[in-house]
Amino acid sequence: FGRLGKYLVSLGAWGKSREEALIQDGQGAVEDAVQDHLAVLDATGHIMAVNEAWRAHAADGGVPLAGGPIGLDQGHNYLDALEGHHHSAGPEALGAAAGVRAVIGGEREHFACEYACLVDGTPHWFAMRVTPLRGRTGGAVLMHSDISERKRIEQAMNDVKPFVRVGDAR
Repeated sequence: FGRLGKYLVSLGAWGKSREEALIQDGQGAVEDAVQDHLAVLDATGHIMAVNEAWRAHAADGGVPLAGGPIGLDQGHNYLDALEGHHHSAGPEALGAAAGVRAVIGGEREHFACEYACLVDGTPHWFAMRVTPLRGRTGGAVLMHSDISERKRIEQAMNDVKPFVRVGDAR
């Protein structure tokens, strides 16, 4: 099964019965079928496991973060990357790092934000969601979803809004 499933097993999140082994196999297939970028962080922000979408972006120019694409994979510290240890972090990236830290530290039940990022010179938008990893060692599960199409539609609607007059349809 996938790396996320293996990591969860190592935390003792799964038993060893035949039924649970089948669930683990299914989980690995599901996590790699998900198009969103998924990662499991430990309590210090180190990336412990990622799915196939994350691995593909890491290998092809970097994972899109609020500060720009960065080649992050297992073993790297996600919080260091957001806070600009490898580049100059802007306010969006620093805010995202604070939100992730708050979830890992148990101060927040979840964190979500949207951010823009250039991917191959083209503007893209992503939604990041972070939830705590319930277990003995703590940590968090985070997901980056590409919301570029929705943002382009919103921008197009805002561009035509000044030309639409409500209430004049007679």
